Amino acid sequence: MSKDDILVQIPLTERKLSDLILLCEKCDKSGPVSMEIRDSVEDLLTKERSTLDKIIHEYFVKNTTLSSNIKTFFPFCHSPSELDTCYEKIEIPSLRQFNPRLFSLLEKFQQYQSDFNWLHDLQEYSNLRHKEVITVVKHNSVEGIQTAGINIISPNMNLSYVKIGNILIRKLKTVNGEVVSGDIDEELKTILNIRYHFYVKKTNTDIVLLCKQGLEVIKLIIQDFL
Repeated sequence: MSKDDILVQIPLTERKLSDLILLCEKCDKSGPVSMEIRDSVEDLLTKERSTLDKIIHEYFVKNTTLSSNIKTFFPFCHSPSELDTCYEKIEIPSLRQFNPRLFSLLEKFQQYQSDFNWLHDLQEYSNLRHKEVITVVKHNSVEGIQTAGINIISPNMNLSYVKIGNILIRKLKTVNGEVVSGDIDEELKTILNIRYHFYVKKTNTDIVLLCKQGLEVIKLIIQDFL
């Protein structure tokens, strides 16, 4: 696959991500997701991982003497030593010695780097067939409060002895929609923004966020590798 063929994958992946987000926005209940969302997630993550493999293959073809028929892949490693020996099966005992530039480029995008520790999830969940189903968690975000025609619209509030209408708020603090201290008086009407988050069951892996991160890392890797 040529560089142009790989670059074409970016808008295609962006379109798939937009379609997934639209599907998720239609979700209005907690629990297991529809097969349509599950299939869309699996298709997107599989495509992202496949694109990473193709980028590496193109690099080998253009920058080494190895045959274009050789089977290469994007390595997901836990340490520099694992990365160094990741291509032993294709007779590269030390990647660092074989191609120092490739080793250096790949090392930037490994899960042992703090900015890319989520890559483990991309590797793990690019095939969901044998994994737990994705579940939806309902989240109520406090976007503001109102009473007697007076509105305070903000997900970040820090109120102390403030009177709204006839109600005295002794203490109320919210951060990003979460009430972190104080209480909302029963007479106040809360302005809620109901959001749904999509997780692989029994994990904190936000699957939609993972799809977004996968696309962003592909864009970064293309800049360096091609």
